[in-house]
Amino acid sequence: MSPDNLQFLGTLGAATLALLGIWLSTRQSGRAAQSSDAQALIDQIQEERTEARAQTAAARAETDARMTNAFARIAGLESRERLLLDYVSALRWHIDSGNPPPPPVYPAGLGGAA
Repeated sequence: MSPDNLQFLGTLGAATLALLGIWLSTRQSGRAAQSSDAQALIDQIQEERTEARAQTAAARAETDARMTNAFARIAGLESRERLLLDYVSALRWHIDSGNPPPPPVYPAGLGGAA
């Protein structure tokens, strides 16, 4: 082979290697971008999940507080109802027995009357 042919083949080989390097580099950066996009999506989903869990925990705490308050109010109303029913029974007994006024003493736990 002549030196010109060898020089041409060397230049062609160097150009081919350079093109191959550029192609591999571009291909690798494309994969890195896809991987980066996928990781960003995963990170976003994890953040949303964490936020949803925090909102759920807050809602659960609020619901628990409301339920505790409701149960306390129900217990108070049940106690008041028992006092009222006892007083109604005492009034009925007073009337049925033919007793004159004044009626039996109004329960202190009911407040307000007397």
